[in-house]
Amino acid sequence: MTVIHKLGSTVIPPEPTRVVALGVRPVAMTGLRALDGRTSLVVAHRLTQAATADRIVVLDTGRVFETGPHAEPATGEGPYAHLWAAWSQARTTRGLTPK
Repeated sequence: MTVIHKLGSTVIPPEPTRVVALGVRPVAMTGLRALDGRTSLVVAHRLTQAATADRIVVLDTGRVFETGPHAEPATGEGPYAHLWAAWSQARTTRGLTPK
């Protein structure tokens, strides 16, 4: 069952990788575009999806570890920067250009 939670003007869509696993990525992306202009909380397990957010919040043991637009945590010293660097290096090694 897919449920979208709505709290006033805040929307919490279902976890997107579940939809991707079902093979309906275009539908999921259309749904995410429908959230433009609204406050939404998206749990992203794909760095490319996280990088498109207005603000990224990295949690560690239930606490906010770092926050900011992609460029801030991606160039910092925290876990997001380490993940982004590893992902970028893997893409470069395979001859792909990081986004």
